[in-house]
Parts: sequence; structure tokens; C-alpha cells
Amino acid sequence: MAREQSVGFIGLGIMGGAMARRLMAAGHAVHVHARNRDRAAPFLREGALWADGAAALARSCATVLTIVGGPEDVAELYLGEDGLVANAAPVPYALKQEVVEKLGDGFDISMSGSTISLQVTAFVAELDIAEAAVVRGDYWLVELRRHAPETERIRLVRETPVGILHHYCTLFTAKGEEIQEISDARRRKLSFPVLSDLPADHVGFDNHCAKLYGDAENVQEALDNLCDISAEDIAFESNCPSLYDDAKTVQEALDALCSIDFSVHDSFRLLFDWGVVCGIVPKLAKRDSSIVTISAGAYLDRSGRLTKFAGGEFDLDELKIGEGIVFDKPQALSEALAKGEACLALAAEEGGKTRVFVVPQAIAYGPDDPGFAESVRRCVEKKKVIDIKDLVAKLPEQRKAVATKIFLATTGDGAFKGSARLNRAEFAEANTFHETLVQSFSRLATDEET
Repeated sequence: MAREQSVGFIGLGIMGGAMARRLMAAGHAVHVHARNRDRAAPFLREGALWADGAAALARSCATVLTIVGGPEDVAELYLGEDGLVANAAPVPYALKQEVVEKLGDGFDISMSGSTISLQVTAFVAELDIAEAAVVRGDYWLVELRRHAPETERIRLVRETPVGILHHYCTLFTAKGEEIQEISDARRRKLSFPVLSDLPADHVGFDNHCAKLYGDAENVQEALDNLCDISAEDIAFESNCPSLYDDAKTVQEALDALCSIDFSVHDSFRLLFDWGVVCGIVPKLAKRDSSIVTISAGAYLDRSGRLTKFAGGEFDLDELKIGEGIVFDKPQALSEALAKGEACLALAAEEGGKTRVFVVPQAIAYGPDDPGFAESVRRCVEKKKVIDIKDLVAKLPEQRKAVATKIFLATTGDGAFKGSARLNRAEFAEANTFHETLVQSFSRLATDEET
């Protein structure tokens, strides 16, 4: 078939493939090319001819159709060394004459300020590059589309240059003359990762203290090494010599705390509730073993005795029912262990000696013995609160003014500085309001409280 009737096709996707089949059905000799020859196999079986590339299509076909991806692909396909333009066959004289008549026999390029103008007989293309990042080697593609509507025959392929790769920061989008803010989803897609989302092992670390951070090269390694710091490497500033002596490190401060003889520091007993321990940590010697190791420290029992404990190893198998095991029967012990209601307890004996016991949970925790803060909380929950503002709000306006004057006087720092002058009528209103307060309190308080 003559070259004039041959059609080249690049891009055999859903749209391109359908177009190629329509051309074949119309009797055209269709030459096809695809990056993956397997994609072209069905068309070859139907009669299409294979071309090794864009250059082969340009030399063998009068018309070449392309349906490919982005602008970079188009530029490479048409303007590359092996592209369609560089390898196209000479244009027949009749067609060349038609183009010259429409576009003129030449063109002129000029630059005025930041505007570049390309002028031919048929059109003038202007490109404003003010404040744009333009470097040597940049170029723009202008499409002349013969069969497009009159207003769309000239089209700038893209506003940014096709040449050397550029990186742009998108600030907004334009729709006609309207400037639109970039959506949050698109901004996240275009932006660098949020700093708070960077993993610690992706953040470099300038290590100036090998003793603390070892050979850490990133923040994650530095944090990992920081967790391994010994207490003796952490500085400590003591503001309480009675507790910490002259400790200079955290380790020295902890050692000083555990060496205090609380029995001669009665004031310390007021700082803690019973059950507070310092330094006492029990551990099983090994799994399924009856040997328990308890570290040294001090504890405060319910009777208020602060006792130092030397620590040591204890074999729970040596404890007997009634002697160390405070359960009536072995079955009761087994049931408590199964329910998690058996406790390992320390008890101080005369002379400062400490014994180990296994006791029921009820004995370990003892009867309800709330501290001061818990007692106050329970009292507030039990008693209703008298809201003075609600009482004042229910008063008639005259009596409300008198109550306000009384409150201002009794605040001490109020407007009347602790005193207020009342006339006879106001004094009577004040006495009535006082009786209202007493009655409100009496309804909530017990006889002892009143």
C-alpha cells in the first residue's frame, strides 16, 4: 500500500487501541509501536505492521498518531534524536506550499523587557518570563492544530519550560481570572514531609558528648543511648542536705535516701502515708522458683514505724501455715493464689527485724483508712454544697443589694475594706439574710457540726 495511505500509531491503550482498529477496518495500513511489544501482539494478529520506533514510523508513514502520557513523553517522542520530527520524510511540495501560504515564509523573534514574542504571518505568540526561573537551554512547545476549532488551533503545551529540569513551589492555582487557594490535600502532596512526621532515625545528630550518646549518628541512636545512662552519670543539685547529704549525682542521692534512719526523723512520718517504701523491690530468682530476692530499703507500716530493711533471699517453701502463711488451710491459700488475692508482705518486729509473710489481700491492705485528701473528697461528695450565689439570686432586689454590700465588706480586700455602713432598714434585711444562711446550713449539717 502507498505511503500516503499508511498510518502510524503509538499508544495502544483503551483509547488508542480502539482508534487503531477503526483505521484498520477502514482499509488503512496501520503501523504500530509500543514500549512493550506484547501489548501490540493482538493488533499484529489482526493485520497491523510492527515498527521498531518513532523514527521508523516517521519514515514509513504519511500520518502518525500518538496517544501517550505527559508532556515529557510528548517532547521526547516528537523532538528527540530518534523522534518523529528529526526522522520525518521530506514534505511534498504541494503540502509545503499550503503551509507557507498560511504561516508565511519566515518568522521573527523579539524580546521587549520580560516579554518574548514569536511572530509569523498566521499568529503571534507572547511569553512573559518576568520573575521566572529561566536558564540556558529552556524552550517552550507551541502546538498548531490544523483541525481544532479556530480559537484552539494555537496552544502552549505547558507554561513552564520543557528544557532543563526545574523544581517549582506551587503557591496557588488559577481558574480563568480567579485565583484559588491550593487544597490541603494537594499542598500535602506537593510539600516536603512535615517535620513532626520525620522518624528519629532520619534526623542527623551532631555528637559532642560520647559519654552520654556513644557513637550515635542520628537522633534515634542518641535517645537509645540516653536511656542507658547510669544514674552516677546524671548530675544532681541537692537543696535538702537532711535527705540527700552532699550528693552530686542521682546515684548518690538515691543511696543517701535509702541510708536515712527514719526512726530519728519524726517529721518525715508526717510526709507519707503508711505503706510507702523506698528501694524495696522483690524479684523471683528464676521462673517457677520459690526463692524471692528482695532489695534493701525502708518502709513505713500502719503503726507509723519507719523501718530499714537489709534485703536478702527468702525461700517461700520454708513458710508454714500459721507460721509465715496467714491462711487457715492450704486450700484457702490455693484459692487465693488462683484469684490473685494472696500478697507477699513485710512486717517489722521488735528490735527492727523484718519478717516475710504470705497474707490474704484483706490483711495486706487492711481496713479502709483514707488519708486527709481522700477524707475531704468523700466529705464533699457526701455533703451538698451551699451556693451563696443561688441564695442571693432568689432575694428581692432591695435585699439582694444589701447582701452584695455585706459580701463586699467581708472579703477584706473588697471595695469597703472590711466595713460597710448600713441604715436601719438595711440592717434588718441583713439579719434576715443571715437567718436564711443559718437555716440552709442546718438542713445539711449534723447536730455536732451545728
